[in-house]
Amino acid sequence: MGTATAGFLASDSARFELTATRHRPNLPAEVTAIGSGIVDPAGDRGRMRYELFPNDADDSAFAEKPLEIAWTATDYWVRAAQDDSDRAWQHTTRARAPEQMNLIGRVNEEPVALLRMAAAATPADVRAGASAELDGRPAERWLVSVPAEVASDNFVPPDTYLGFSQIFGRSDLPLEVWLVAGTVVRIGYVLEREKAPYGGPDRLETWYDWSGIGGPIELEVPPPGEIEDVGAG
Repeated sequence: MGTATAGFLASDSARFELTATRHRPNLPAEVTAIGSGIVDPAGDRGRMRYELFPNDADDSAFAEKPLEIAWTATDYWVRAAQDDSDRAWQHTTRARAPEQMNLIGRVNEEPVALLRMAAAATPADVRAGASAELDGRPAERWLVSVPAEVASDNFVPPDTYLGFSQIFGRSDLPLEVWLVAGTVVRIGYVLEREKAPYGGPDRLETWYDWSGIGGPIELEVPPPGEIEDVGAG
C-alpha cells in the first residue's frame, strides 16, 4: 500500500470524483457534497468543482451553488461556477485560505492530504481489510489509522477538522485505501456516532475515486484581469 500511495504522490496528474453522504435511521441517504477535479500531486496544485448539499432546493439556507476552486503551492482562487453576473475569482494565499474562506478554503486540501497521510503511516497503523469490488474489478482494501492531530493538521475532515475526535469520540481517522492492480483507485473514510444532536446515530461517508493517473496536464491559473484580491500575506 505504501508503495502505491508514494508513487501516486510522485505523479504529475490525477483526476478525482468526490461523494460525501450522510446516513441516518429511517431517513433516505443524504448527499452532503459532491466534487470533481484534477490535481498535480508532485507540484501541489490543482483545480476542482465543489457543491455543498447538491440535492437541496435552490432557496435552502444550506444550498451552495457549484464553486470552482484553483490552487498552487502558494495561491488560492474561488468563484461561483454558475453565475454570469459575477464571474470574478476571489484570491488569497494558500496559507490563509483555510481560515479566511472557512470550509470552502479547506476542501481543496483534503484529496491529496488523505494520500499523504496514508503514505506516511507506520506499518503498525496499517492492516489489510476484506477484499472488495469497484466497477466490477477486484480491489485490495487497506485500513489506515491516522492520529487525530495529524488529520487536524491537514484540515481533515474539512468541516470538523478542529474537533472531529470530540464529535465522533475517536483518537484517529479511519482511512481506507483501495487498490486495483496495485494502483490507488479510491480513498476515503467512514465516521459513525451513536449520539447526535437530534438524538440518534448517524454515519458519514467520504470517498474520492481516482482515475487518469500520470501524464502531464496543464492546469490553468485564473488570469489577473478576472481576480478580486481578498487577502494577502
